[in-house]
Amino acid sequence: EAFICSAARCEGKCKAEDLSTHPLLNVSMCKACVKYYSSEPFDIGEEGYEENCRWCGDGGDLVGCNDCVKNFCRDCILANFGEAELRKIVGEEGEGEDTWEVPPDGTEWKCYCCDAAPIQHLQEAHTALLARLEAEDEGLPSGSKRKTRASGRGKLRKIKSDKELGEEALRARALEEERVERRARLEALRLARQNEEAETLL
Repeated sequence: EAFICSAARCEGKCKAEDLSTHPLLNVSMCKACVKYYSSEPFDIGEEGYEENCRWCGDGGDLVGCNDCVKNFCRDCILANFGEAELRKIVGEEGEGEDTWEVPPDGTEWKCYCCDAAPIQHLQEAHTALLARLEAEDEGLPSGSKRKTRASGRGKLRKIKSDKELGEEALRARALEEERVERRARLEALRLARQNEEAETLL
């Protein structure tokens, strides 16, 4: 079963055996992106904020939290929530402008570490995906079960009923389909930007 890694830097679907858990956010992330995320420390820059996105580990156009020193890149916000959420956070600013000092409409933004409510549905989808894979593994021969890394919250919860599993699977699948569409829109925006930049150079 394939899944969508929540890091914007990751393109396409990932295999089930590559499923891991974001070290900080407890959402679905592939092992390669977890390794990249954990490869270097998150240094504090001159502005007093971390210099890399706390979702994917990349730099880029970052949005700073008003309650802590963490940053999240616009690409990860776009990929997981869409343009409406990004506009709500950064307003109608021009491309490349940061929002560290002047939040839109005077509203202070709390990042997904300080306020996990916006990513709760992603966390629930990740838990459902882990549980579904565990349930599927129960039917595999010994020695051929997939190895996935769960979050640090202990053992995976058990499935209570087939109905519960079915409902969670449908929710998780719907969320994954939405994120695929958002990724497609994000890629279209990137290509449009590249074309505009190329035209300005001509």
